[in-house]
Parts: sequence; C-alpha cells; structure tokens
Amino acid sequence: MNLPTRTNYPENKTEVNTPREKYDFLFWIGRGKVELYNPSKHGKWGIASDGKKYRIYKDPKPLLEYDSPMEDYSIIYETDPTWLENVKNLKPDIVNFWSPRKTNLRRTSSNFFFKTVDQTIAGYATLKEVKTMTAGQAWDEFGERNGVNSEEEFLRKLDVNRNDIIKAFILENPIFFENPLKSADCGIPLDYVVIKYLDEWETKIIWNQVKEFDPVDESKPEDNSDVAGEVNRSTVVESRPYQYNLKRKLIEIYDGKCAICGLDIPQLLKASHIIPHSENKKTAKRLDNAILLCSLHDSLFDSGLITITHNNGTYRIEISSKLCESRSNAAKELCENLARAKFHEPIRNPPSDKSLCYHNNKKFIK
Repeated sequence: MNLPTRTNYPENKTEVNTPREKYDFLFWIGRGKVELYNPSKHGKWGIASDGKKYRIYKDPKPLLEYDSPMEDYSIIYETDPTWLENVKNLKPDIVNFWSPRKTNLRRTSSNFFFKTVDQTIAGYATLKEVKTMTAGQAWDEFGERNGVNSEEEFLRKLDVNRNDIIKAFILENPIFFENPLKSADCGIPLDYVVIKYLDEWETKIIWNQVKEFDPVDESKPEDNSDVAGEVNRSTVVESRPYQYNLKRKLIEIYDGKCAICGLDIPQLLKASHIIPHSENKKTAKRLDNAILLCSLHDSLFDSGLITITHNNGTYRIEISSKLCESRSNAAKELCENLARAKFHEPIRNPPSDKSLCYHNNKKFIK
C-alpha cells in the first residue's frame, strides 16, 4: 500500500480510493518487512494522479499549487543525534546544520527535514542559505547554534581542522516533532539515504501527517479575545506548512472559490489573513482570521485598498478612495466590478467581527 514503486504495475495505474482485496493488502514497515494492511492502524492509503503519473498517498490527498508537483521541493538530510538534541534544547531562531560533505544542492529548496539514523523524520526547518566557510568561521559565527557545546567537539564531529572548508546549511525556525514520523507512514523509503530530494507531492504527504503543521484553530473565540500583541515566532512560522493547511481548510469552507469574485482555480487562490500573522499571536492560527481570496483580491486586501465590513448580518466590500482616484481604465473597471461584487460567506467559521474591525480601522486606506 505504501511503497511508491507499486504504481509501476499496470493494475495500479489507476485511481484507487478503496482498498481492493486482490491487490491492496500488504503494508511495508521497514527494510524487507511487511504486515497485513489495516486502515484503522495504518491510515487510509490510495493512488491518484499528480498530473503526470500515478502516485501513492496517505489520506488526505496532497493539494498541489500547480497542475503537477514541483521538483526538489524539499530536502531530507541525515542528522547527527547530538545536533538534534542540543538544538531542540537550545531553541534558537537560526542554526547551522553542518556537513563535511561538499554537497552542491540542485536548488535551494526552502523546506529542510531532519532524518534520524533509525529512518524517522524528526523535525523541520526553513533553509535560508547555503554557505561555504571554514570550520573556524562557522564556530565563530554560530557557536553553540552549531548544535554542539564546544569548538573542540564541533571539529571532532566534522573530523576537520579549524581552517578546513565545510558546507554550512543556515536554517531558520527549527521545529521538532513531538511524535517523529516513520518513513513507512509517509511512503518514503529512507534506507541507506544520507540526503534525498522530495518533490511537492512527497513533501505534502509529510505535512499532512504532522500535527505541528496543522495549527488552524476552528474553535469559537472568547468574547473578550484580544487583537493585540506580537506573534510568537517560535510557534508560528511564516512558511509553507502553515499556509498550506490554512488554505486547505479555507478551500473546504469557501467551496473552493474566491470570496469576492468566485474564481475557482486553486493555483490562484490564497489564504488571506485579516489581521496579519506578524502582528498578533492569538489570531495567527485562527480559521476565522482568514478569507479565501484570489491573488488579485488578496493583494488588494493585504495592501488596504479594499476591506470587508460586517454590520447587522450583512457583509460589504469597501473600496479605498486611493484605488478609485486612479485614472487608468483597468482601475476603473476593477472598481466597477468591486462595487457590484457580493461577499460569499463560508459554510462555517465566518470572518471574526473583531478581526474585520481591526482591518477596517488599522489596514484599510479610506
């Protein structure tokens, strides 16, 4: 059920949503080991097209940004256990993931996963940049943020001298999973793998399984909930996993359409925050602090050229005078369309009145 190579067989080159007794009964649990497939234990697995070929997936099916998955979307790298433990305890915003291997990445993927020696995925960070530097320079710049307690230990683990060249992977906001994922649970064999590139499909299978990547809060807010305060950078990461899960929820409640114009092309839809997630720690994870908008209306809303008001049960789209003052025909046509547009309410978790009021008063250019 969970080995990618199964789609090489003719009988598996088709959409599979329900296990077939003849073909779908074994589950791979490790090198040379299988057991009988049990959906209640292993989760629901299926086969679907990614736009180019058939792929396995663990429910829910990955939501792609484009018609086919982006290549080299993520990197998974075997990680020193001491580095993992030290960085987990230190909780830095920026760390150096070092390697004595002079690896030239095919591209600078922003998603960086930590693989343990027992083939589990222990955590994740955002790859900021890759530097070539001496081991001494790496220690001088990052110190204990190299994941070790002393320069002596650092050089010993790398098996280099202070002036030797190393590759430094500069990572932001490392997250360590409370329950590390087994490679079998993601359908990604990692035996004998030091570094592996994952495409968008594989990456989003991982994201779907990790609760730390599903921060969307669908509960009803308290009446006295605050709309002030800075976001907690250690828990809310401005990165693809957060936006991905929020967008997936919004597509569900807004019927896959822009709340203003009704555009239904997933690649052009955005999870648009009402109160920016950089400005508030209590609303950053809330589903009722986001609206599904197309790229155009997301830009207008984010820049304060439009806002949405809610009075006496009625939503209205308000247009900034700055946009209306434009003399271009495109802007005039845009304003005319906005004046006629109606806000399409979601089936649940409607926009918070307090969040909308914040946007009306603090973000909207009147």
